[in-house]
Amino acid sequence: MFSLVAVMRNGVTAEVGITGREGFVGIPILFGARYASVRATAQSEGCGFRVGAGLFQQILHQTPHLEHMLRRYAYSQVMQLAQGAAYNCLHQIPQRLARWFTMSCDRSESNVLPLT
Repeated sequence: MFSLVAVMRNGVTAEVGITGREGFVGIPILFGARYASVRATAQSEGCGFRVGAGLFQQILHQTPHLEHMLRRYAYSQVMQLAQGAAYNCLHQIPQRLARWFTMSCDRSESNVLPLT
């Protein structure tokens, strides 16, 4: 599981999203950006693989179905971000923590969260 963290100019950070085995990090590269405005931080151990931005863009041009699927996932991340912002404005800390635990368990596919 990865936390997607926004970093402000003064160094202050805030988690803006999470992703797990259902998704990927690097959505800005999908849309041709050179740099991401968020940082991905591993929250639990697991396996994954890393693809450089140039190779990733090459693969996307060769596999339009993959690009379509990743864009659908990116859209779902945007909707999750919007819902999270609304939730954080409308609910108190216990409800926000419960939402975070629920989403984290969903991403890790476990009832145990061995966070780093």
